[in-house]
Amino acid sequence: MNPGRLSTPFVVFDLAGMVVNHANAVYVGISAAFRVYGFKVDREVATLALGVSCEQGVRVVLRELHPHREFDQEEVDRISTSYRKELTRFFRFSPGLAPMPGFLTAVSRLRSRGARIAVCSDLDCTTLDLVMERLGWRDCELFDAVGCSDVGASAGTKADLIAHLMVQSGAKDGRDTVYVGTTPGDVAAGRQANCAKVFLLDVGLSAFRDVEMDAADAVLGFADELVHHLGAGRPTPVGDD
Repeated sequence: MNPGRLSTPFVVFDLAGMVVNHANAVYVGISAAFRVYGFKVDREVATLALGVSCEQGVRVVLRELHPHREFDQEEVDRISTSYRKELTRFFRFSPGLAPMPGFLTAVSRLRSRGARIAVCSDLDCTTLDLVMERLGWRDCELFDAVGCSDVGASAGTKADLIAHLMVQSGAKDGRDTVYVGTTPGDVAAGRQANCAKVFLLDVGLSAFRDVEMDAADAVLGFADELVHHLGAGRPTPVGDD
């Protein structure tokens, strides 16, 4: 894709592409939650929970493990509650929580050019607030809006959450909106929200095929490559954050 400028873009970053170890939190959390109820979940199946809310992740894993069995809402709720607790425990105590290489540089350069920045997350608001606090991002001036799955659940989909962030930040439509996700499902969400451009940040999710990732406008090796794709300058070598 050739670099192209957007007029004062509104950039929505998915938290999964902003934070080191986010994918591992999902792997560890959902495996531990299912183990409590007698299910064994390997890494490949756990990958299915990436990019969706806790309840959606539990449902998709259940369908993969037992495609011909019906699970009632009470069972889903019990496992989802355990999953949320495991995620919270991971994000509260993990020593490996840090910004993705190049992310802070990208945000700084985009903001210096008038871009507005938002955070979109599949985490519930309480857990997202914990992550933001640990990284020193809560109540800071880095972001113009923050959206969590609690909002998305009432709206329905991640596309609705992105659209909610647009409204919250004063973006009238998606013509100048850019979404940066990490999974093929994020591409679909960005398209459904009518974002002008949808990028994926490669965070090492080998379970997804290249053809699925290629549905994005571009796959970024590091977050600061985004400034180049938006015509805002050259990416900075990793390590400048």
